[in-house]
Amino acid sequence: MARLTVLPRETWTDAATDRIAPIIDTAVSLRGAAVIALTGGHTISPVYQRLATRQLPWRAIHVFFGDERPVPPHHPESNFGMAAAALLSRVSIPACQIHRIVGEKPAIDAARDYERELRAGVVEAASLIRAARDAPATRRVAEQRTHGEPRRPVRHARCRYRD
Repeated sequence: MARLTVLPRETWTDAATDRIAPIIDTAVSLRGAAVIALTGGHTISPVYQRLATRQLPWRAIHVFFGDERPVPPHHPESNFGMAAAALLSRVSIPACQIHRIVGEKPAIDAARDYERELRAGVVEAASLIRAARDAPATRRVAEQRTHGEPRRPVRHARCRYRD
């Protein structure tokens, strides 16, 4: 059963970050990738800033957005713009693994395009996770972490990586 926790304003950023970071880390450890959906607004920005300071397997994370305003990414009201400034520009997530809603398009076009992006991205992320789970080398990721060896993130088919 879900539990609601109410925290004072001055401690919730740390509490949220402390809750989110291990979930991402565990997903990558067990599956080789993590898929997250970011929200917008000013309230969440400090959490994104704090997450950016964490040592997480950023190159294995796929980012989607729950919503966006009908504005370009550099507009002060853009959820993507806020997330980019607070988090995405500060970590090493490959750009092709960041799936934004194109808010500068007419709403109906942006919604249609993002539905396609979601379907393709989720299917691709799921296949990457399945492949990682089924591959002998990545099944040992959790064991490797306990021995201090580096993780091997799943590679996205549309990305170009520089090692």
